[in-house]
Amino acid sequence: SQTLVFAPGETSKIIGINLLGDTLDEFDEDFNVLLSNAVNTSITTASAAVIIEDSDSPPSISVQAPISVDEGSVATYVISLSNISAKDISFDYDITGVSAADVSSLNGTVSIPAGSASAEISITALEDNLIENTEIINLTFSNGSNLQLGSSTYKTQLKNTTIAEISVADVSVSEDASSANVVISLNATPVSEVEVDYRTSTQSSATALEDYTPVSGTVVFGAGETSKQVVIPIIEDALDEDNETISFILSTPVNGVIADGTAIIEILDNDITSIIINSGRFD
Repeated sequence: SQTLVFAPGETSKIIGINLLGDTLDEFDEDFNVLLSNAVNTSITTASAAVIIEDSDSPPSISVQAPISVDEGSVATYVISLSNISAKDISFDYDITGVSAADVSSLNGTVSIPAGSASAEISITALEDNLIENTEIINLTFSNGSNLQLGSSTYKTQLKNTTIAEISVADVSVSEDASSANVVISLNATPVSEVEVDYRTSTQSSATALEDYTPVSGTVVFGAGETSKQVVIPIIEDALDEDNETISFILSTPVNGVIADGTAIIEILDNDITSIIINSGRFD
C-alpha cells in the first residue's frame, strides 16, 4: 500500500506493482486496487480490477517405456510432466501392433490432477497358449487437454513365453494290424512351422525288415496344427513268439524343444503253437 500525492496541476498518477514470475501453467488471475482516505477531493471509483494474464506454456511429457514385457507380466509406462501445472491434465492413449487377445487394454484416458507431476499406464500382457513370434506394442497419445502432446510412438516388445514342447506317445498293435500309427504332438498351438526329425531304432527287440519296416524323416507342424502321425509298417509272420518292441526316437527340433522324445511300439504276437497228435493202431 502507499499514498498518492497529486501536486497542483497534476491529473494522473501511475501505481507501480511488481508481479512475480513463475513457470506454472495456470489460469489468468486477478486482484483489486482500492482507493481510500481522500484529502481535498472525493473518490468516485474506489476500486479497479487488475488481471494477470498467464504467459507460461502448457507442460510437455516424457515417457519411460519398458523395453520388453513377457506374457503374463505387466508393462508399466511412467509419464512425467516437464513442470507441474495448476490445471487438470488429461489425454487419451491408443495401443496398436497387438490385439485384445494379447493385452488387457487397447485404449484409455490418462488424468493428471493439478499439482501432480506424473502418472502411470499399466498394461497386462495376456497369456494365450500360442507359440508365436515376438510382437510389438505401439503406444501413442492424442486429445491432450492443458498440455503439449508430441507425436512420438513408444515401443515395447511383447515376448512369447509359450514354448513348443514336442512329445511322442507309446502305442500297442497286433502283429496282423499291418501298421502302427505313432502320434507326435505339441503342447500348444503354433502360429508358424515347428519341425522335428524321427526314426526307428535298431536297438529294439523287434527285427527290422522281419517284424517291421524301418522309417525315418521329418514331421512339419503347420500353423494351427498340434498333432501328426507317422505310420510304421508291421510285418506279420507265423512264428509263435514273445511280444516285441520297436523304439521310435525324435531329434533335431526346430522352433521347439523335445519334452518326450522316445516312444515304444509294442507288437502283440497273434500266433499260437498247435500240437497235433496222429492216432493209429500198433500191434
